[in-house]
Amino acid sequence: MQLVNYPVKCSCGETTILQVNLFNGQHEILKKPGPGSGPIMAIVGHYKKLKRYDTIPTWDKDYRPRACAVAKKILHFFRKLEDPVGVAMECMNDLSLKAEREGWYWTLETVVKRAPDWIVEKSK
Repeated sequence: MQLVNYPVKCSCGETTILQVNLFNGQHEILKKPGPGSGPIMAIVGHYKKLKRYDTIPTWDKDYRPRACAVAKKILHFFRKLEDPVGVAMECMNDLSLKAEREGWYWTLETVVKRAPDWIVEKSK
């Protein structure tokens, strides 16, 4: 029996270790990804809290890779500001309130689309 460990990297930088038995093909996850603590995970965590997805136990497994990819785009947009994570969270807060007031649904992709207009509105 030969066991091989494969590191599998998520788009947000988290690494999971997958151990595969080369003899029979059985596999086991040795290290599951944790909640993370970087700027991307801070944005994803804030989004989950605003949308109340933090109470859904399977959300990370199903949606975290996509959310991390979009959070990376959000950070890239705000990258030249002094506190890109704080500004991104403020933008999400404002968009959340506006969506609730006007009755429309928002996602992290909405933040990417509306961030330029939000910056212009904030600078007035």
